[in-house]
Amino acid sequence: MSADEPGWHSPPPPPPTKQREFEVLTRSQLRARPRVRWIVEGWVPDGSLVLWFGAPSSGKTTTAVDLAMSIAGGLPDWQGFPIRRSGVVVYLCAEGEGSLEDRTEAWEQLRSPPPVAALDANLRAIRVPVNLESARELEALRISLKKAGAWPPVLVVIDTLNSHTPGAHVNEPGTMGLIAANLKDLCRNDDGTMSGTVLVLHHPGWPPAQRRGAGNGAAGVREMGSSVLRGQVDFAVKVTRGSGGRVTMERVKQRDSAYGDVLTLDLVVVPLPQGGPSVGVRRVEGSEPAGTPDTPGVDEGKIISFFETIISFLKTKTGDWVPRRDILKGTGIPVWACDKALRRLREVQPPRIEKGKRGQYRATRGPLEPPTLPLEASKSVGDLEGPPPVSDDPLSPIPKGLEVSVYSSN
Repeated sequence: MSADEPGWHSPPPPPPTKQREFEVLTRSQLRARPRVRWIVEGWVPDGSLVLWFGAPSSGKTTTAVDLAMSIAGGLPDWQGFPIRRSGVVVYLCAEGEGSLEDRTEAWEQLRSPPPVAALDANLRAIRVPVNLESARELEALRISLKKAGAWPPVLVVIDTLNSHTPGAHVNEPGTMGLIAANLKDLCRNDDGTMSGTVLVLHHPGWPPAQRRGAGNGAAGVREMGSSVLRGQVDFAVKVTRGSGGRVTMERVKQRDSAYGDVLTLDLVVVPLPQGGPSVGVRRVEGSEPAGTPDTPGVDEGKIISFFETIISFLKTKTGDWVPRRDILKGTGIPVWACDKALRRLREVQPPRIEKGKRGQYRATRGPLEPPTLPLEASKSVGDLEGPPPVSDDPLSPIPKGLEVSVYSSN
């Protein structure tokens, strides 16, 4: 009907667009906002985007399944780290036909008895790819989870990013930015907050021989694709597998955490009642304790007693930069203790060691003064009255008074 014909009426005007408003926080409101919350203390923050990357067969899926089953099963800890929030876990696995089924069964075989009732209530799996570039497909995923009673999830595992982004140009910043935004929206509530955490498993970049100017793009150093992903995630963990089936998880990006940077796990072969064997993981004893520096899990006096060993070893290198792995090998100190001792030796005034690029260390050559860090009076350290006497050797491992206090308590 045209405007000249009888009975024609002009269409109603479009409804006014609602003006978006931004919440402006005062200082008091900012301070009152919640700080870092944990799903797994020290390793999986709540309401975040987390990245685990590593080469094929490095142990990414095995460790991710172990994490997912521990959270869904309501266990008190994951590999010794307290689990602060349990509940629904959604595992999106589009790689390895039958691998998820075998690994979940292997996980239950390693625990007696397994928390079957909690796993039946909380664990959900999707065995087809979900296109992470498509907002429409992600909305369909949310609707499916709500219909299945799996909303809101505590954790969503994406295994792997490549499998759920078919044909995506992940080297393009725009494409990777869109994928990262969609991943964060996956667990976002209507009020804008995140109901849980999204854990993404990804592959590493090109090998050095295949990439011009390898640098940070070398295989195993960073994840594949645009660095936009690293900028968007809250936590990033590099997963590597050494000889003898030992898996090392190293944090390369993190929020504040009282724990060390490395967790070492052993792959365990688990025979299954049907089919071939599968694998699970167990924490290597002494790699990282369950406690934090503020709990009985860490003996402060024991950490200080390692100062001498580390300084003496670095002095043998005559001022050269020494990689952290060489310090671990040369001193024989457990990973968790070495990391804490290295941090302490950098925090004393003046610092006893320096940290360079790529995790290398060397002993400082400045004059030695008593540590100014507050050392709590404990059974290991004892009460120190006044500043301890200083050694005449400028590169002496620790002040003589502190050395006597440490060893006299043992």
